[in-house]
Amino acid sequence: MTAAASRRWRVIGGWWLAACLVAALLAAVSAGSASAAAQKLEDRSYEPHDLLGASAVLIDPQGQWTVDDVRRLDAQGEMQPLTTLFGAGYRTGAFWMRIALEADANTPPQWWLHVNPAYLDDVRMVHVLPDGQAQPEQRDGDRDLNFNPVHRTPTFVVQPQPGRNLLYVRVESTSSISILPTLVPRQLAPRYWQQEYLILGLYTGMEVALVVAAVLGAIMLRHRVYIYFAIFIAAGVLQRFAISGLMHQWWLDHDPLLADTIASSLIGITAAAGAVFFASLFDYRTHHRVLYWVINASAVYMLFTAVAPLLGVFGQLIKGASVLMLVNMLLMFVPLRRYWRTDNPAIRFGVLGFLGYASMVLLSVISLLGLIPPSPEMLRAAQAGSLVLLFLLLLIILLQTTRAQRDREHAEEIATQARAAEERERTAREEQSHLTSMIAHEIRTPVAVIDAALQSLRVLDEEPTPERQLRHERIGRAIERMNTLMELALAQDRLEVDTWSQRLSSVDLAALTRDLTEGMTGRSGERITVTADASCAVQADERMLRFALINLMDNALKYSPRDTPVAISIENQSRDGVAGSVWRIDDRGPGIPPGDRERVFQKYFRAGETTGAPGLGLGLYIVRQIVKRHHGHVVALSGPGGTGTRFECWLPCTPKEPPA
Repeated sequence: MTAAASRRWRVIGGWWLAACLVAALLAAVSAGSASAAAQKLEDRSYEPHDLLGASAVLIDPQGQWTVDDVRRLDAQGEMQPLTTLFGAGYRTGAFWMRIALEADANTPPQWWLHVNPAYLDDVRMVHVLPDGQAQPEQRDGDRDLNFNPVHRTPTFVVQPQPGRNLLYVRVESTSSISILPTLVPRQLAPRYWQQEYLILGLYTGMEVALVVAAVLGAIMLRHRVYIYFAIFIAAGVLQRFAISGLMHQWWLDHDPLLADTIASSLIGITAAAGAVFFASLFDYRTHHRVLYWVINASAVYMLFTAVAPLLGVFGQLIKGASVLMLVNMLLMFVPLRRYWRTDNPAIRFGVLGFLGYASMVLLSVISLLGLIPPSPEMLRAAQAGSLVLLFLLLLIILLQTTRAQRDREHAEEIATQARAAEERERTAREEQSHLTSMIAHEIRTPVAVIDAALQSLRVLDEEPTPERQLRHERIGRAIERMNTLMELALAQDRLEVDTWSQRLSSVDLAALTRDLTEGMTGRSGERITVTADASCAVQADERMLRFALINLMDNALKYSPRDTPVAISIENQSRDGVAGSVWRIDDRGPGIPPGDRERVFQKYFRAGETTGAPGLGLGLYIVRQIVKRHHGHVVALSGPGGTGTRFECWLPCTPKEPPA
């Protein structure tokens, strides 16, 4: 990574952190200064920011004060006016908020007071009229069996009288404490709620559509990262559905405790799935193993947090889970610059998606911990941001699917080309083999005529002169050479087209070798000496072994100086625990350079030599093919004493089935 690129990445990271801090500061100072004045009620809705100047709070550490106690403390000036929206994080005790409202004869007679967020356990409201009379306490919350079903959040009826009205709202919860009141005239409530539920419905519908897309992507790609993604967003959809109060209002209105338990559990499940998904997406296991195990350990803790509501210890563990989420986001940011440098657009979109997700998580966690004030705008921005994130991650799936499809089509095209090339090569081999076979058969007839003429000459010339005898031998050797070349060509044809099959039988290597040497004409047979163990028998195809030995002996005779011996030794020898026998053919020729000792077994290769002996470079190639089919091996070595060449051929006593 260049220094300029490193500086650019640090600048990007710095701007990202600065943006998070600015957002937090804006949320902290968004409300303006406090005021002790009451909020004048008009025929419109009032959001939490509108009621901020008329609100004050009091903390009841033990949660034992009554409304009379709070009114007395309020009269003594103990309540603290709010300068920002109220959030206390994960703290125990009860929290009282006083909202002062000024009504007159034109004020709408009935109002709804909503207290966000919807996941607050126990919310109570007491309305104190201008004459000081306290109305009966109203109670709601996500654990209340008699909750008000008109709205998804704790909701209370307010009937203000002309003059100064005081609303005392008491909140107690095991979750993060925030008090965000909204006041809506009753005649405006249906329209207000329609807009609210329409936005929630559209948002939830888009999330469900993304869940379906993620599941389809997981099915198509069959990769665990997309399975994690599907679990992650599915758990997130259910979590937001639960903590928004919709599950309590629509699905489990008869069992609010179950709705609360599910909402709490889904927080841990979503956090764990998100951590595992991003760790898998960026392949931390390969490139950042320590970070990978830290993230997985955090995910295990978060899963335990998901079980905590069933054990009654959710309040004790959720704060630790929030801190872990914050730490994970900061740790995951470190290796992202490496992924940003990749040429894979899907990974780059993943980086952008993670940055968006991390920003939302950081702001949410900081707010939940009570380090910055809560804000409805921040909640709405988090919802919109999470949709953008999910669309980005879905785009990753689409890009990866497209890339996988393109790679698959490319692989299929290469395979098609390979099959076509293989078919062309096979056709060419067959044509070449047929041509070779035809030429060999055509040559066989004139060679047979020449051989017959030679035999006739020998019969007619009963006492040839030494000169004529030498000429006869030369003609005989030429005929023998031509026959050998034809046999080599035909044998290559049989091997190349895969028509050869083994006919196994017990073959005595010593007897086979002696039989071949005794049948050789002229002085060739006299030059070969054979030494062998008493019994060296293998299960093999005698026809092919005979052909291989002819090639080895012919090669030794051809490249050795005339009248020098060729030694053949045969002995039993086990290799790698397998019983077998070995042929050794030693000549006194010039030898084979070490660099060519493996190449001499290649088709058409002939090592450099000075004898001028003819050949096609096929004999040793065919020898190796025959030995290989018997599951043996043949090598070329330096001869005894460093002179000449030794061909060593080892064969197992009982070969396996012939290789395909």
